Formats: sequence, C-alpha cells, structure tokens
Amino acid sequence: MSSKSPKAGVTNFVLTAALIGVPAVFGYLGKPTEMTIATVACAIALAFAHIDKLESFKGAGFEAKMRDVLDEANATLHSLQNLARPLLLTNAANIAQSGRWHGIGREKEHKLISQLEALAKSLEIDDDEINDQFKDYYNYQYVDHIRFIADAMDRAHIKNEVVKERLAALTTGRIGYVPPTVTKVRDALAGLQNNQLMWLEPFVIDYEYYKENRKYRRPEAVDYYSLTDYVTAHPLAPIEPPTAGG
Repeated sequence: MSSKSPKAGVTNFVLTAALIGVPAVFGYLGKPTEMTIATVACAIALAFAHIDKLESFKGAGFEAKMRDVLDEANATLHSLQNLARPLLLTNAANIAQSGRWHGIGREKEHKLISQLEALAKSLEIDDDEINDQFKDYYNYQYVDHIRFIADAMDRAHIKNEVVKERLAALTTGRIGYVPPTVTKVRDALAGLQNNQLMWLEPFVIDYEYYKENRKYRRPEAVDYYSLTDYVTAHPLAPIEPPTAGG
C-alpha cells in the first residue's frame, strides 16, 4: 500500500502538469525566455514538494537516510543545472542581441536579464559563456547610451563631426570592450559651445547613472520617441549675445 497521501499525489500531479504545460504555452507564444524560467521554476517546485520525506528520518538509520537525501538533492541540483545551463546561455544571447534589430522594450529586456541572472545564481551556475553573454548585454547598453548622445546632437541640430567621431570611437571594440569613464565621455564633447554642453549634460548623466546602477535614469536615455518629445519640450537655448561693453 502506498504511503503517499492523496494531497501529496494531487500536488505532484499539478506540479508535473505545470512543468509540462506552462513552458509549452510560452513556447507556443514564441517566448523562449519565459519558457526557460517557467521550466526551471516548476522543476524546483517539484523537487521541493518532496521535502516532507525528511520527517520520516528517525531512529538509527537517520544519518544514512539523510546522506541518501542529500545525495539525491545534489543529484537533482546537478540535473537542474544541466537543464538550465544551455537554456540560460541561449536566452541570454537572444536578449543581448534582440534590441539591436527589433525592440521588445528596454525595460522588459532588463527585467528578463535580471531574472536569468537571479536564476543562474540560485542554481549556483557559474559558467563563463553565460557570464560573457550577461557582460555583452550590459556592454551593448553602455554603447547605446553613448550613441544616444550623438543622436541627441542630431535632433538638436548640433553640428560637430569631430565630436561625433570621438563619441563613435568610444563605442568600438566589442571583444574586450571596456566602457569609458564619464570623464572620457565629457572629453569627447570638448569643442562644443557652452549652451550645447549644458543641453547634452543630462544625457551624460544618464550614462553615468546607468554605469553605476545598471538602471535607466529616465525614458529619454533609451527610447527614441521619448527623446523626440524631450527635444521638442526642451529646445536648445540660443547663445546669449554679448552685453554692451562686455
């Protein structure tokens, strides 16, 4: 006669169904990242559903049974790591590249990357290839912030090809890319007029904030529609004419 309670049986059935069904739905909808997270989350929940086995470890056989459970838990973790590793790698790479050609929304990108990083950490996955994809993602964001400064110049009709070339030079070198310091970004703007520097300064601060926090400071830092609205609402101030006798 089975010792498994009806409640435990129902729980296992529901979790097993979720493990199969929920990722399948995300896969059908073309959402591989959500499918990855759902698969691993359901697998972890199913593993922890058996934690009540610990209650039966009494008497002389406690230590031996505990070792068996720990071995089983380690084997389960190892299996989950093997399951999650290729999925994490693929989805991190997809997210890192997705914003280059068609948008899924920068905020959503960030949320998904954060979830994948948290998942890798919770499963104790320290994989160089996966870490490189996370690094690539953030490097792309640094580059985009600098390119946004050049785009802001264009939309505000700030003409200076030398400055734009300097900014472009700060975005090259994907392999081994090191995001420039804020000082280097400001140095690249040298030669612009004071009113132009003042107008562009919020975009430099956007870069600085992202570099320190890996968060967007404001929509105008990453969204072209918001940038257009910003330029309309905050036109470049004209140069103050010299005062008489000045």
